[in-house]
Amino acid sequence: MQPTRLLELNNDHSAVEGYSQDMFIDYYNTYTLETYNLQDIIDKLNAEETSDSIRSLSQDKLIQLTNEKKDGWIYSTKDKAFYEIVAGGRGGAMPPMEIPSPDEWVVNEDSVEVTTTIQGTSDPYRRFVLKRNNKNYKGGTNKTRFYVDSTEFVKS
Repeated sequence: MQPTRLLELNNDHSAVEGYSQDMFIDYYNTYTLETYNLQDIIDKLNAEETSDSIRSLSQDKLIQLTNEKKDGWIYSTKDKAFYEIVAGGRGGAMPPMEIPSPDEWVVNEDSVEVTTTIQGTSDPYRRFVLKRNNKNYKGGTNKTRFYVDSTEFVKS
């Protein structure tokens, strides 16, 4: 899921990034065990709700917003979008992962297990358990066939 970057401040790596409402609803329902509707996500993120458009703010107004809010989430009913105020960059880099070919996946009766490796090695890195996405939720535009039921780091 790629956000739309509205602002990036080079001096401290702060940013304002936007995500469409429907994309975010699908994201939450693909990468979490629970089922989420729009209000559930707003509540989970503790997002500030506004009827103003964030997308149409000038760069000066976006800078003012980042200075006032520092970090956190805003949901704009006008834009139908979530905006993240990112203070000082993200950090937390992980090694690049490789996803094995489907013939290496473990297919169980009600799930599929996929164990990734660290790129360029055969060292197992992370195991994902996927289940059929029969979640019933409103919104979203690209409901995925599977959702992530669980993940765990694998010791080699």
